Amino acid sequence: MSKEDLHYLGHRQRLRDRFLKTGLDGFADYEVVELLLTLAIPRSDVKQTAKALIARFGNLRGILDAEVEELRAIPGIGTVTPVALKITRERQGGGRLCVCTDPDKERVMSTVFIGGSRRIGRLNEVIRARLDDIVDRGLRVVIGDANGSDRAVQAYLAGKGHRDVVVYCMAGACRNNLGGWEIQEVEANGERGFDYYALKDAQMARKADCGFMLWDGKSKGTFLNMQRLLEVRKPVVIYFAPDRQCVTIRQPEEVKTLLARCQPGDRRRLSLLLAEPGDKEALLPLDEGALAGSRVRTARGSARI
Repeated sequence: MSKEDLHYLGHRQRLRDRFLKTGLDGFADYEVVELLLTLAIPRSDVKQTAKALIARFGNLRGILDAEVEELRAIPGIGTVTPVALKITRERQGGGRLCVCTDPDKERVMSTVFIGGSRRIGRLNEVIRARLDDIVDRGLRVVIGDANGSDRAVQAYLAGKGHRDVVVYCMAGACRNNLGGWEIQEVEANGERGFDYYALKDAQMARKADCGFMLWDGKSKGTFLNMQRLLEVRKPVVIYFAPDRQCVTIRQPEEVKTLLARCQPGDRRRLSLLLAEPGDKEALLPLDEGALAGSRVRTARGSARI
């Protein structure tokens, strides 16, 4: 056995001994990932693989939430490790797996902004599986009151008896609240239109820790909501209806890759809506033109059919 082999085998054992002695206290994020990898990848140096995972997905939570296909794209990860990581996520119930003492270093994924295109009014098995995961993990949902995706998801969550839902709507006009959940009314002055309703989307993007968007590859509002979440460094799972698949994006530049999958006409039209880096004020307005003095107040809603 070479000196190099002895070194990484000794390093793996030291990681395990350290964990058994002190738990995860003092572990860097990549060291926690490295420890997990030693259980799935025998007789190999996994430090660089662990660092590559952190570089790609941001932190342990991001790695655990990544798609299997995304994980397998990392060099050295193999086919068994993605399964092991998925088991780890399921066993820890979707809540925060505490890997550091500084809470600012890892976001707690506890609130999901769900939105989508008005054209998506039926939820297939792919979407339902994602919603079941949100319910099973006990995550809070913030959602709008529009017809289409909002209404369909509301109906599904109400049918599942999920109570931790907040419906955002413009003041005095909640169009759908199918579960009788708490309402957040966003008040604004001005004529109703796209920019008017965008204020509640901006509020939900601020409130959430991550997003789940149902996108038909055409909707301007859903496309902007993806960018709103990414602008404040919040990951987004997107159900891309043309492919009937989900994709997770974490960086603004990944929006262009998704956009390339749209029809040419839609791609050209939506490309005009790509935000400039750091264009936070445009994506997350506190007011829009004449909509000065917007504010949010809480109410308790009754079901509106």
